[in-house]
Amino acid sequence: MRNLLMHSHQPPAQQQQADSDDSGTSCESGEEEFPDDAGQFNWELRWEASVYDEALLGPLVKYGKPGTYVTFIGVVLLLVVSFVLQVMVLWKVHDLDVAKANAATGKVFWLCQERESIMPVHMRLNTSYWDDGMNNMDCGPMAPTMMSNVANLDTDGDGMWSQAEASALSVEWNRTYGKISQMALVWKQFMRKAKKQQLKETKNLDDAAISSQSIVYTQLPLSWIQGDIDMTNLCIPSDPYLCGNLEARGALVSKLPDPDLSPTDRITSCERFVSEECPYYFGEVYVVYEKWSYEQCGERSSEWVDGVDIITTAYTLAKNYSKSFNAIAGPIYFSFLVVMLAIWLMTVLVELRIIFKWWVVLLNFPSTFDTAPREITTPREMKNTAEVDGEMVHFKHDGSVSHIYSIPWSLKVFTIIFNLIPRTIVCVCLAWVGTMFLVHADDYTDLILNGVALGFLIEVDNLLYTSVVGDRAKNELETAPSLKVQVDLLGKKDRQRNTKSDGNQDTIKVTIPNILILTCATGIPILHSYFREYGKMDMGRALRCLCHAAGPDCVTAQVLGGMPYLPEDELMDHR
Repeated sequence: MRNLLMHSHQPPAQQQQADSDDSGTSCESGEEEFPDDAGQFNWELRWEASVYDEALLGPLVKYGKPGTYVTFIGVVLLLVVSFVLQVMVLWKVHDLDVAKANAATGKVFWLCQERESIMPVHMRLNTSYWDDGMNNMDCGPMAPTMMSNVANLDTDGDGMWSQAEASALSVEWNRTYGKISQMALVWKQFMRKAKKQQLKETKNLDDAAISSQSIVYTQLPLSWIQGDIDMTNLCIPSDPYLCGNLEARGALVSKLPDPDLSPTDRITSCERFVSEECPYYFGEVYVVYEKWSYEQCGERSSEWVDGVDIITTAYTLAKNYSKSFNAIAGPIYFSFLVVMLAIWLMTVLVELRIIFKWWVVLLNFPSTFDTAPREITTPREMKNTAEVDGEMVHFKHDGSVSHIYSIPWSLKVFTIIFNLIPRTIVCVCLAWVGTMFLVHADDYTDLILNGVALGFLIEVDNLLYTSVVGDRAKNELETAPSLKVQVDLLGKKDRQRNTKSDGNQDTIKVTIPNILILTCATGIPILHSYFREYGKMDMGRALRCLCHAAGPDCVTAQVLGGMPYLPEDELMDHR
């Protein structure tokens, strides 16, 4: 089937009537007006500098002529290259985004687990900072956390802690709290310290007394554990760099109450104990907490706290998720994320509307000749026509198309399979992947860079067209007339009812729905990313507890006592 070229698909009688109403306009510009019937939409597909447009217009112009198959092969290569480029980049962006999100949430929420009830630990935090109804974030190693309440170790109530009890506690706590504790190892290490007279309660005991009180080194009196429990509590944060923070918050004074010690002395003692003794007592599980917390918390920086004159430590990612005005949980970043995501989705919505228009126009544009082309009668029209196989075809002298009468069915099927369906799939996937790529950003720099990268990705087809398509084909595309169809979207009664209000139909049927779609598409992913389980709000609480051992809902801060924040952070929390 060979195609004829025209600008619209109105029957010849309508076209001739239109020409009589406005002679010369259609001949010169190729533009024909559609009637303004109420309830009918004029769908116009304008050609753009894109691989997809070239893949339809190129074969359409050459259809039925020598070299048609070469044209088809060329556009197939264009479409395949465009599809492969976009899918490869899209897949890599998705892969990086998922890997980053899983790595962060996987490790953070392996180390930190939310507790719906208060754990049976020794609470030193002032009760004015917390309430019984709030969920708590448990981010410390299980063994030192539960040992803060020495009574947890004595399961049989005899005042002694045996190795059998330690092994049983490991199983019970793992089942109850989902964390590994290695309590049998902890018991062995405490017993070794006791034998060497290195526990506070055994320093003044000889070997015979130690052996007697420990029942020949088979059980540890709870009083021996209690004597060192204040120092072992410092192992819960698993970070020696936080000792300055604990001193500034008033938590070290209760652990090292010697009045002759200066703040520097307490900080130094804390750092030594956490660096040397904590790995000894609690083994590889403790080391995992230490190393993974460093990996998840970001870069470490030192800050000077005025008033207490102490150097404290802050971690980048934890600060990003803090409660400051510019942090991720603050209104500035939230608003900026809304703006960036809205801009991205508007870009995608433009592409989706174009694709939808392609579907409407392609499926409704005539694919066979209903009638012969209208007669060419005026001298001016005769001058701009030629006879092809006995039929009069309107065209311009420069060779560009001026009218498109129909699209062959075979070309429609080809366009749907190789052009429209892949393009639709890529655009929908791009909308989803791009949205997640922006939503998962955890600072302003990442958010901006991700937005720039997505802007490049959506222009791949245009860049490919500009770089590889020849100038002649580009000129044909630039001068080709748009495709127009009329689609009756309303019933007869609706057309009659809306005849007088047709001026408002575009706002009611297009603008308002698009605004609602854009609002929902922007708001739902952002709200979900903030308030879902393991979302940004949970991540902020977890990082605050894991990296800074801070927050009234942080079990570590509850056990250590003092203030739950540094002084300036506490003021920020109550704003």
